[in-house]
Amino acid sequence: MAPQSLSAGEFRISNTARCSVKIRNAQGVVVKFFDQINQSGITITDLASGFYFIELTKDGYVMTRKVVVY
Repeated sequence: MAPQSLSAGEFRISNTARCSVKIRNAQGVVVKFFDQINQSGITITDLASGFYFIELTKDGYVMTRKVVVY
């Protein structure tokens, strides 16, 4: 479970079964939420330019990664 790559406004996640994803802006506000996703790609083209934190949760484990949208 990890963001694999970010390309053209979409990032890929490996092993997504029963994974939830929160995308937070620099102030910590959740701007997107995906619960129990089953796809491997999430589109973020609708986000404004800036820093974001992608938080993946699966089986009680949480991983957070920073991304820059420009």
